[in-house]
Amino acid sequence: MKRRSRHQACVGWLAVLVVVNLVQTAAAQTAVAGIDPSRAGIQGGLVVQLGAADTATPAALSRTGRYLVNVLDTDAAAVANARQQLRAQGHYGLVSAERIAGPSHLPYTENLVNLVVVWNLAAPAAEIFRVLAPEGAVIVADPKAITKQQLKAAGFTAVTDFEFGGGAPLVTARKPWPGD
Repeated sequence: MKRRSRHQACVGWLAVLVVVNLVQTAAAQTAVAGIDPSRAGIQGGLVVQLGAADTATPAALSRTGRYLVNVLDTDAAAVANARQQLRAQGHYGLVSAERIAGPSHLPYTENLVNLVVVWNLAAPAAEIFRVLAPEGAVIVADPKAITKQQLKAAGFTAVTDFEFGGGAPLVTARKPWPGD
């Protein structure tokens, strides 16, 4: 009888540890280097990050299994470094890093991308608007890269500032559903 109760106690503690680990993992995946796609209403899909300086955000997003992340940069060394970091962490696949000639034309068809994160490479607001799907969002980590006025002029709605984790304020905006 004592063995059975010890076994049940061990199983009970193991279950508690698993639940605690799952809660901590979910919290870590949500608090993504100050970038939380759910704050912009995005729960999954194709994410494009402009700038390869940050690999923590794409890596964390890939761990959720809900996002396919494409990191773009014009700097070949930054792209190579991002690829190396992502491969070393076992994330390359759901996350990829590519060099582009310039951000004035993003390599996607219209209305394809669910979320664009502007990190350290700015693209024209109109170009981001073009590639975003209706109800897609943009998160601008550097408000100097793209201003709120530029986002509004490109057609974005719900342009707002928010702080996450006590960091610098981020700007988020949504592409509206077309009227037709």
